[in-house]
Amino acid sequence: MIRDALRSLGRRALARVEHQPPPEGPADHFSSAPPRPIVPGEALTVVSWNLQFAAGTRHHFFYDGGQAVFVPPDEVRAVLQAQGEALRVMAPDLALLQEVDRGADRTGRLDQLPPLAKAMGATGTASAVIHRALYVPTPSHRPMGRVELHQATCSTRGLTRAGRTALPLMREARWRQVFNLKRAVLWAELPVEGHKHPLWVGNVHLSAFSRGDGTLQAQVQRLCEQLQTFPPEQPWILAGDFNLLPLGDDPARLGKDAAEYTDDPNPLAALTKLAQEAFAAPLAAEARTYIPYGGAADRKIDHVFTGGPVEVLSAEVERRFDALSDHRPLVVRVRVF
Repeated sequence: MIRDALRSLGRRALARVEHQPPPEGPADHFSSAPPRPIVPGEALTVVSWNLQFAAGTRHHFFYDGGQAVFVPPDEVRAVLQAQGEALRVMAPDLALLQEVDRGADRTGRLDQLPPLAKAMGATGTASAVIHRALYVPTPSHRPMGRVELHQATCSTRGLTRAGRTALPLMREARWRQVFNLKRAVLWAELPVEGHKHPLWVGNVHLSAFSRGDGTLQAQVQRLCEQLQTFPPEQPWILAGDFNLLPLGDDPARLGKDAAEYTDDPNPLAALTKLAQEAFAAPLAAEARTYIPYGGAADRKIDHVFTGGPVEVLSAEVERRFDALSDHRPLVVRVRVF
């Protein structure tokens, strides 16, 4: 009886400190000027980029086998400015950004979204929390402390609305779930001239380090369930860091990192039944997006999918900004017809 009471007390204590977003809800942040509708047939540039919280590539972080946790604020500002300049150069109509810190201890409590949005001339922004805690007690050698990590979508054409759809949690101990990431789809919409349905844009960052435990299958299944609610005339784009290799890639070629990609079958197989992969040759070396610490880009784990009346005009992985993040930006040009 005493043991049960202590367990109940522990559960209540964890619930008080845990950020518990609803399964469905509005975006945590939304701001927009009146949107400028998309004209059918015009080309749109979409960039998807995991920014690694403007940490650059000099630090070997604890979650990748190193020791680093914090980044000097002056260094964060310099990388953030360079990332903003990169966005200005790529000139996207829509930028889907992953790993944007908005007040975290590890990056000097800087809000990284406003300078990025300003640099690309965004008139509409939305963000969704995927990791929020007043204090994270790990790693043991230097706890992360306050965490505030978002996915963010910026548009130079404004946005009509945006929301957050929760994805299944990692399959791990309950106390770890309390302090760990709460993955989600940040979705936003833009009107299309003459169309009944707006362009739906989903920004995702699926779980890392699940090692084939079923988490990624469950998260992709949730994505598929959402996409299957769309009528055939609904234009949509889904992009981000999926933490999954392309279909047909052999994880064994990555050596010790092969353990991170043991899902069988690859969960992307279910998604490709509903969507078009933007890259015609996803296994090509020039399509690789992830740069391991101290090495060269060796795998593609960031993807762009489209559906409905959307045509992919071109898709490339941008290789000019490798010093700014452990991920390369994906630049895709599309048109709604």
